[in-house]
Amino acid sequence: GQATKTKRIPFELSVPGEAGAALGFMNDSVKFINSFTLYRLIAEYLALEMFESFGIPTPAHKLCFVRFNGVDFGLYLAVEDVNKAFLSKHFPQPLQTAYKATNKDGKEGAIDSKWFGCVFPKAKKDPQPLLTLLDKLNSGTGYEDMSNTDEWMRYFACVAATGGDASIFSERNNFVLYWDGEVFALIPWDQSEAFSGRETPNGIDRYYIGDDPADPNPLFDLMMSDASNKERYHAYIRELCETYLYGSSMDQRYTAVIDAISEYLPRDHSIALNSKKAERELRSYESDGFLNLRYVLNGSCQNLLDQLDGKEDTFFVNDSYREIYEFESYEDLANLFKKLTPFYDTKLPKKIADASAESIAARQNPGYILIPAGAAIAATTVFSVLIIISKKRRKQERREEKS
Repeated sequence: GQATKTKRIPFELSVPGEAGAALGFMNDSVKFINSFTLYRLIAEYLALEMFESFGIPTPAHKLCFVRFNGVDFGLYLAVEDVNKAFLSKHFPQPLQTAYKATNKDGKEGAIDSKWFGCVFPKAKKDPQPLLTLLDKLNSGTGYEDMSNTDEWMRYFACVAATGGDASIFSERNNFVLYWDGEVFALIPWDQSEAFSGRETPNGIDRYYIGDDPADPNPLFDLMMSDASNKERYHAYIRELCETYLYGSSMDQRYTAVIDAISEYLPRDHSIALNSKKAERELRSYESDGFLNLRYVLNGSCQNLLDQLDGKEDTFFVNDSYREIYEFESYEDLANLFKKLTPFYDTKLPKKIADASAESIAARQNPGYILIPAGAAIAATTVFSVLIIISKKRRKQERREEKS
């Protein structure tokens, strides 16, 4: 959003305990993720849901509608930070070391790792567990004792299902490697490029059941050299396809999301497509349009099943989305997003900064959670965050799926 000066800007908010509890996060640090399009927003939500449903330690996440000082900022994805509060929920005490990946080459004091396609800034507490794991990976022996192999196979299966971006394969900083004192866990983070079905030069969005021949990954290849790991990995991909991604299960889940956000589309002024057209494209099974997420979910799932059955050996490509990458310059790409998303109101920061107590007084509304922003801005400001999919609805969905 910041790159093209759109109104849809990302932000991070430290919330008081009661507000975090209302969000259902039990975490005082929440990141509100922006996306260029509704496609990306919903895709990231579904990807995180999939990781979580498959037993991977995943940050809590909710679709929200955000209002700031009376100005509608639109639809966002609220995601809890991977911090001590998050780690305390998922791992035994006392807490050990979390290694956060970065894609910045030449970072001072960093541990360069070919195995994870990224670098890890040297941990302040204890870099030794990571160094030991890397030594074992280099020697090709003993690394199994430091990893929860079953959980890693489930993580790899989720990566295959989402298309491979925002993971250990993508040379980005969208995962955390956590040492719990006995084994390493893989924690997913930003999934904004999930389910895009793009055809990219580096093969990131791959939808391969094996390694990408154009972009091999040494960690994946080493772990898959064990036949039992490969068999388990393929079984988990099939399980994901047949339970989460395929048929009525995904249709019900996807329809519930679109139903939930549909009434807020007219109020999200950062969406260039009018709300009726956006909703129609999101609900469509056809490949046309930039919001053809339902088509991609079905197509990529079927492609993975075909690969497992030996009928197909290539990855799924979303032809409609590919046209974004035909532009030769950043200016051309920016012009595309200018058509998709109205440009940011340059007067908005001043409007927010100059807001008075009278203009920002918020009516109590049971549908909203009011979160004081604190001393970050001179004037007393108020965020309104409307949680779109409630716990009750999610529980109901799960009961229906089980039945």
